[in-house]
Amino acid sequence: MINMIRLSKSRLIIGYLVTLLFIAGLWLLVSKYFEILADMNQTVTRNPINQKINQAQQQAVDLAQLEAEYAGASRSLMNEYLIQALVADADLLVLSQDYQAKMLALSLPAKYKESHLAQILLLGEIAELAQEGQTAQALEKVQTLKDFKIE
Repeated sequence: MINMIRLSKSRLIIGYLVTLLFIAGLWLLVSKYFEILADMNQTVTRNPINQKINQAQQQAVDLAQLEAEYAGASRSLMNEYLIQALVADADLLVLSQDYQAKMLALSLPAKYKESHLAQILLLGEIAELAQEGQTAQALEKVQTLKDFKIE
């Protein structure tokens, strides 16, 4: 009988120890999980791409302001180009390539994409015609560009 009581006490103690080890292991596992989760959260918030996205969202471009800026800049560039292109002995090749690059650098709203592309393509055609020595045809294209309306 005494052996049985000792056996029951020893099983009870072993059961408590196993339960205690299980709880300690579970606690370590959960604490490690939250530690990893916190590290991942810090990594995401320090991510440079994420920071750029946040900055872009904060600096949302006002569409009306963008349209006004584009229209003004485009009109200004085309006026400068036309003044220089219609001067006698103007180098239409270099001039057209230069203003084509300037037009490509502009930020524009979606509604102006087609007219913007048409202007850039006209500048490219003028440059090609000037390169081929077809000055008269290039000047006709300059006149087309002069009559061009931004829509």
